[in-house]
Amino acid sequence: MTLGLNRSLILWAFEIQDELILLAGGKEDKVEITLKHTDSAIPGYQQIKRQREALGDEFWNYANNYFEDICLGKWNSSMQSISSLFKELKKIRLNSQQKQVIQKVSHRTIQQIKTSLTADKNEITNQFTNMIENASLTEIQKEQVKKALSELDYKTGRLIQIYGQWSANGIINKNYEFKKRLDFLTTGYMTLKVLKEWTKSR
Repeated sequence: MTLGLNRSLILWAFEIQDELILLAGGKEDKVEITLKHTDSAIPGYQQIKRQREALGDEFWNYANNYFEDICLGKWNSSMQSISSLFKELKKIRLNSQQKQVIQKVSHRTIQQIKTSLTADKNEITNQFTNMIENASLTEIQKEQVKKALSELDYKTGRLIQIYGQWSANGIINKNYEFKKRLDFLTTGYMTLKVLKEWTKSR
């Protein structure tokens, strides 16, 4: 199973490389595409901002080095860094071919982030269901929970509010692991919003 998965990732990486090179007009085009696995630590969001400020329009080359790893989910543990990179790309001058590359990377990244967040969403649902199992909830509160969990496919605000109020009032116990996972899902949805801006016609 692991061998098959690794082979799929390798084939996907080659597919990404080929597609992005074609989008850039081929290997002879002036838009240089440097796709590689960096293997280094993921830069923090403040570091990314400083790089853009220092490099100006050359920030494209810096960002370009990370596109393949981002598409393959290697940055998923640091959603803030993904958001920062794509936000900073909006602040430099890009030609139409560079924009096409970013759009393609954004589409790919959205797909794999949505897939990876499904496990977090399911775990949050299971954890919160267990947390309220022995709580004495009114019918109104039960409806609030039902609505909050049904919204988890795209937003977390209602569940964050319920958890905050109910844990403060002693209706449920505080659970820092649950809160950490919920915060991660929230950041994931914010990152998807940033990426979706790049998929629109520019």
